[in-house]
Amino acid sequence: MNDTEYHASIKRLPIGEIPEIRRPLMSQTEMNELLTGDVWVEEKLDGRLTWYPASPQQPYDLFYETLRIRHSVFYDRLPAWDLILDVAEGNRVLSPPLREQFGIPPPLIERKKDMTPQYFLGRLPLYLNRTSAFATESKIEGIVVKNYQKQLFGKVVGIEFYKGIEAAGSYLKRRIVERNRLAPFAFNRRTSF
Repeated sequence: MNDTEYHASIKRLPIGEIPEIRRPLMSQTEMNELLTGDVWVEEKLDGRLTWYPASPQQPYDLFYETLRIRHSVFYDRLPAWDLILDVAEGNRVLSPPLREQFGIPPPLIERKKDMTPQYFLGRLPLYLNRTSAFATESKIEGIVVKNYQKQLFGKVVGIEFYKGIEAAGSYLKRRIVERNRLAPFAFNRRTSF
C-alpha cells in the first residue's frame, strides 16, 4: 500500500457541512458498517503524510504524520515530530498494537464495540469541540474513525478548520513558516525503525 492508496482509503463521513473537495464521501451504508465491531476514534492530526515503504529490512509500510511545520492547528506540546498513523502489510492496515513498536500514535479519543449511528452522532460534538492533546489552546482538526477488522476508515473535519483555511489561505502560501513545538519531555527525532 502506498501513500496515495492509504490517503484515499480514509473517506469523509456523510455528516454536517461538507465542502466540495476531492476526498471520496462514504455512503451511509458504509458508515453503518464502519461503526459495527471494534471502532477506534482518534484525533486527526494536521500535518503532512509521510510514507516509508516496505523494504527487505522492514516488511511493513509505515505511515506517519510529520508535524514540524504548522498547517492550521498550532501544536505546542508534541511528543515527537513524527507520529505513527498506521502500519500496513500489503493492502491491509494492521491493528494498532503493532504500530506502537514504530512510534507514538495519535491520541485515542474513544474505543467502543458496536457504535450506533445515533450514539456516534450524539458524541460527535464532544469529539470535535475539544482541545488537541498536543496543544495548549488549539482545537483538534477533526477525527479519524477506524475499523481495522473491516478495513473501513472515515474522517470528520470540523467546519471551523475549513473556514480557517479559506480565511488564511494555505499554509504553503504564508511568507513566514511557523513551526510547531515539542513538549519539554519530547524526543527530537523520529523513532528508529
